[in-house]
Amino acid sequence: MDSDRLTPFLLEEALRHHYHPHARVLACERGPVGNGQEVWFATVASEGHIAELVIRRTASGGPLDWTDREREFRLLERLARTGLPVPTPLFFEPDGGRLGRAAFAMVRLPGEPVRRPTPELARVLGAELGTFLARLHRLDPDLVGKPGGGSAMEATAAELANWWNRYLYVRPGAVPLLGALFAWLRRNQPERSLPPVILWGDPGIYNLLHDGGRVTGLLDWELWHLGDPLEDVAVALSSLEGATADPLVEAYEREIGHPIDRAALAWFTVYTAVQRAVMLLTGVANVEAGRSRMPSHAGLGLELLPRLLRRAARAASWPAPPTSPEEVVVPQPDPWRLHPDVPPTLQMVSSFLLGEVMKEVTSPFTRRGLKTVAALLATVERRVELEREVNRRRAKAAAALLAELGEEGGGPERLEEVAMRAEAEDHFAPHRALIRSHLLADLDHVSVLLTPLQDLYRR
Repeated sequence: MDSDRLTPFLLEEALRHHYHPHARVLACERGPVGNGQEVWFATVASEGHIAELVIRRTASGGPLDWTDREREFRLLERLARTGLPVPTPLFFEPDGGRLGRAAFAMVRLPGEPVRRPTPELARVLGAELGTFLARLHRLDPDLVGKPGGGSAMEATAAELANWWNRYLYVRPGAVPLLGALFAWLRRNQPERSLPPVILWGDPGIYNLLHDGGRVTGLLDWELWHLGDPLEDVAVALSSLEGATADPLVEAYEREIGHPIDRAALAWFTVYTAVQRAVMLLTGVANVEAGRSRMPSHAGLGLELLPRLLRRAARAASWPAPPTSPEEVVVPQPDPWRLHPDVPPTLQMVSSFLLGEVMKEVTSPFTRRGLKTVAALLATVERRVELEREVNRRRAKAAAALLAELGEEGGGPERLEEVAMRAEAEDHFAPHRALIRSHLLADLDHVSVLLTPLQDLYRR
């Protein structure tokens, strides 16, 4: 059985067992989005009735490979009775069952996903999202069958420890800025004496459906857990830009009846950016291990990781480095290499995919993948030309920093250790600004290599 493709035959077997004994699949197509899990859209007939269903199946590898489809399914069963616009779940199939991997079916909600909203649409949907978050957070946690006890602060501290352990497990190598941010989070966690609430975990505007400017669906609940409500608010705000964030906060505060703690919200902005950085590293680990063939897992792991780390540093009030990195000089080509050389070959393949192959492809899922592959190839071209010189300068700057601090050794692991100590230990306080400035300047050096991917994800 091909576990990568959800065929009508496989789906019909599951539908006839759970849904209707005479169900027929009229159409089955993979959705164009879904970096965490697979999403398939199916049109199903049963004795004259036509239904539009969505199948959410565990991906073979990706940024959220540890999450549990049955746990998500059981939550939706409970939330569907609360009046929140979540999909109605129909049935669950375990890993190795009729659908190959763990999966569940649900009724397809009306509306369209939010792709590139205008500022006005973002403001309107942001306000509705704020209202729905407040209503979710007012639900009794007993709804999900969790025993009471403990505080939101304790729940957050435990989750932070889990994310740190996951980072240590999945990272391909030390990421000094990320390690330093973890240390900053542990040192600066705000004191908040409130009980934990049910959290969506991923309440971005990208996980909404809308119809005519009204929210019709709240999607993707695999990250739900109990914790501090400001965690959800921080994730939602991070999915918006600039002034469009204000209506969300205003709607949330109006619904709960009091202002939120803005200082604590800044801490949760750092925390949720760090969470998502670890998710991206998980996707990268799955690409390198061969468990994922999704171009977006490689593309987002390269492009979005620096963006998240910058966001976290800004929210932690770390100042930007005073000067930009030196311009990187493109080295002269080696005359003994085979021609065409690697960079022009990669550029040619990238252009062919976008200009010729794309014309022949109709699947939205495959078209999206092709665009990412083309951007990845263009990025590899840039890395072939520049990465050696960029890394030489990064290593030289790191060695100079460690020498100035009187620290022996080198490399990312040593730099991460020193950066974490600087955030955690008082006697290192005089050096924090210098170390933070170095880490952010290092991020700017890395970004020099990623222009093609940055262009793709900003379009």
